[in-house]
Amino acid sequence: MKERYGLRTNYRISRLIEKLVDTDVARRISVFHLYCFTRASLRRISETSGFGRIRILNGRPSRSDPYRAFSPGLEKMVGLGKSLIHLLTQLMFYTTGGAKVMGSSLEAYAIPESLRLRSDSPRGFHNQPPPRSSSKVRVLHLITRLDRGGSAENTVLTVSGLDKDRFETILATGKTTRLTPRASQLGLEKGRDWIGIPQLVRDIHPLKDVQAFIRLLSIIHKGRFDIVHTHSSKAGILGRLAAHIAGVPIIVHTPHGHVFYGYYGPAITRLFLVLEKIWARFTDRIITLTENGRREHVAFGVAGPDKFVAIPSGVELEPFLSVRIDVRKVKKTLGIDLRERVVGSIGRLVPVKGYRYLIQASKWVLRKRPDVTFLLVGDGPLRDELMRLAQRLDVADKFVFAGHREDEPELIAAMDLFVLPSLNEGMGRVLVEAMAEGKPVVATEVGGVADVVVDRQTGLLVPPKDPEAMAEAILKLLQDEKLARRMGVEGRKRVYPRYSAKVMVEKIGRLYMELLMGKERGTVADLSESGGFS
Repeated sequence: MKERYGLRTNYRISRLIEKLVDTDVARRISVFHLYCFTRASLRRISETSGFGRIRILNGRPSRSDPYRAFSPGLEKMVGLGKSLIHLLTQLMFYTTGGAKVMGSSLEAYAIPESLRLRSDSPRGFHNQPPPRSSSKVRVLHLITRLDRGGSAENTVLTVSGLDKDRFETILATGKTTRLTPRASQLGLEKGRDWIGIPQLVRDIHPLKDVQAFIRLLSIIHKGRFDIVHTHSSKAGILGRLAAHIAGVPIIVHTPHGHVFYGYYGPAITRLFLVLEKIWARFTDRIITLTENGRREHVAFGVAGPDKFVAIPSGVELEPFLSVRIDVRKVKKTLGIDLRERVVGSIGRLVPVKGYRYLIQASKWVLRKRPDVTFLLVGDGPLRDELMRLAQRLDVADKFVFAGHREDEPELIAAMDLFVLPSLNEGMGRVLVEAMAEGKPVVATEVGGVADVVVDRQTGLLVPPKDPEAMAEAILKLLQDEKLARRMGVEGRKRVYPRYSAKVMVEKIGRLYMELLMGKERGTVADLSESGGFS
């Protein structure tokens, strides 16, 4: 028998007793697969053999039809049926906290107490939450993906910024292709800094959604979390249900906006709204990014006002407050004439961002101000379509599609005016960044935008899908430079420090402690009684 750490050995019942009589042999095995044993007997064998961190699971089904009980043509159907049965048994296992085992076999995983968990641990220990090691408040943050975007940036800032003397935070995320900038700056790595759940995807996928749900139940059961904080719609649906079944004391959800208009058709939108209403019943607090977002959730009937708290999405403002660049050099690298005024925007090139309406508005703007160039920073599936639209409207030579860029502070500094034409927006983090640089803004009055931009004070608000109104607002600020400068100054005052990452993290930390104390007392406690966060 090999003595390598991590070896998995299969036993028949006839050989099992013979092997386990010699406890010295058993001590050398770190993973073993046993048939025809109960959960309790496997645990006793593991403990008496000197193993710790014992996990007992339903065994995986064998491939296809190894016993040839069916005709060869039915092998694939047999394999599919066994896989579905396995999914059901796993669901039963985790929903009952491991009390019910319905599979035809069991698997016991264990490691010697003397060995520390390593990245090459056997299957079943890799990519799991570490064991509870202190009296700190243990928090799981779950998000569908860590790709660049406001929700991912917000989540990473929260996880990395929470008081480490008070909180022990674990991050879990679904399939991620391009890390958000903050995660990249921190050098976060999958398996080391976050738990990967590849089955958790943004789109609706019944089989993967069931697999992701079972995986989440496993993570939450093992993690013994005090708080589960979910982010975005898909992670919020699966994660909150798993946390509720697992009996987590506190469940918090941040939707980062909502999908009640501007994203999907009526049927899917209605489904999400119904699910949010049901899930809100076992959610302790829902964090909206703005007061207007809170009002919209209440108006849509998701829950009563007491269920919500508004905490603005924090932004690391320092790079935008202190940016110093040669604007002429930036314009030159972008191929923009030094004499041109620059109207710019940053965002994903997707339908909900409304860039087609900005391109349509540009035609009215250029009739009166031919000295304007429009700069669009970002990438997405609509890039080619938007470029063709600019060509059809004969304004293509006045547009620069810069694609994905990492130097956002420098690009904003080169703009004379910032525009956000979104059809739906939770808050508009990029508005905060532009205002921090003292730029006047034109934005659509959707979602939480009106809480960030004070109309006629820090910028101008226009209706969504209205190119003519957008063009008029852009022209007004281009032609009245004194008004534009005043709005830029007022905008900078408004966002700092109100929308800083530090303020956001402190408010979330206070909310956690308030909810925990309220749970202990049977009511929501006043945080000031215990000192809270200063």
